[in-house]
Amino acid sequence: MKHRYLVPGLLNGGELLAQMARDLPESLYDQDLGKDRFTPREIIAHLADWEPILRARVELAINSPGSTIQAHDEGQRAIDQNYAGQDFMECVVRFQQERARTAALAQTTAEDRLAQVVHHPEAGPMSGFDLLAFIPGHDLYHLQQFYALLTPGSES
Repeated sequence: MKHRYLVPGLLNGGELLAQMARDLPESLYDQDLGKDRFTPREIIAHLADWEPILRARVELAINSPGSTIQAHDEGQRAIDQNYAGQDFMECVVRFQQERARTAALAQTTAEDRLAQVVHHPEAGPMSGFDLLAFIPGHDLYHLQQFYALLTPGSES
């Protein structure tokens, strides 16, 4: 694969997120992280919920190039899917299972098909590669939040 770090990035980012979530004390699951930020419970529910959405976008690029991706309001989805009421550890397991499926898709899809483009209503044209490359960046955003909780004195 031309993008040789993509699959390891997907797998390693997913594993780091899951490990940090497992290391988080239960007393911090519902810790307020500030205005317009998810709690740790909501973060892991968000990750578990969004992984199949992000993968479906890649599949749309592979199977229906030229299509338009459906945009979602993340805050409203958190309410609609009751992120705050979800079981933390079940979400960790679900996230890991979904991430394995995403990595498998990236690993088994021909490069010419991953190069096909769809339209994102907010970001514009995006290839399957672009959509997959978004995921490790999203991981880093949430990894930093878990890191801040696990490492007293670090910036959030």
